[in-house]
Amino acid sequence: IAKAGHHSKLDAIVKIARSAQKKGRKFLVFSQWTGHLAIIRLALEAHGIRCGLIQGDVQGPERTRNVDAFQ
Repeated sequence: IAKAGHHSKLDAIVKIARSAQKKGRKFLVFSQWTGHLAIIRLALEAHGIRCGLIQGDVQGPERTRNVDAFQ
């Protein structure tokens, strides 16, 4: 989690995630920058929001398990 400054995009993602969670919904975040996904994941987990991460290098049975867990 970034320690200084205001990060409106990250704040917006957390706000959307909290709203989705309250409504019992799921959502996806896509990014080609996996470093940003790691930051997002830390922010969501810091707010008690469960999340999973599926990256391009995840293959076979592990990818299937991750997708099934999301659905």
